[in-house]
Amino acid sequence: MTTVAAVKGKMGNYEYFQCTMKTKDVITRTQTAVNFFTEETWEEMGETGRVQRVPNLKRVMDEIAPYLVKSKKRFFNSIVVLLDEKKCQFQSLENFPVNVPGQGAQVVSSLFLPEYKSKSQNIGFLTIEDTGHMLILDGQHRMLALKAVVEDQDKLRKIFEKNGENYDDFKNHEVLNDDISIVFLN
Repeated sequence: MTTVAAVKGKMGNYEYFQCTMKTKDVITRTQTAVNFFTEETWEEMGETGRVQRVPNLKRVMDEIAPYLVKSKKRFFNSIVVLLDEKKCQFQSLENFPVNVPGQGAQVVSSLFLPEYKSKSQNIGFLTIEDTGHMLILDGQHRMLALKAVVEDQDKLRKIFEKNGENYDDFKNHEVLNDDISIVFLN
């Protein structure tokens, strides 16, 4: 099980959860479409039926991963991940139980100022059953770049050398400590 703090939202018919996850959690729990589906299914879907294109690994290794390593002023948009609503549970602060010394059991929202109480139903914790990888709907190149920074330092070292740079000059990049913005879409 994975539990993350979440803000619940709804757009049209879709419910979604805005969260953050550490880099390691993102790369171990998500997968690109081409790797998520079997090769047969991928081919069967054809160009128009696929939810993603085949990742451009050259762009990942030559542009995005070096940007993450070299820039402490890095930032990118949320990665959008498909979430199976049968394998997750959202518990809002509106109903989240706490023990208040001298007052017993209460829900967190009862402790808020009145103007915050109505918002507490959309803030809480999302628990996701770990059943393998989740499909990335948007952001597969960003995830692969994070993965390259963590797992492919030798390849990155060669790319840096080719560009006349020393990878070790940037070894304190702290990409593993980054909070990656994730939108889980039901």
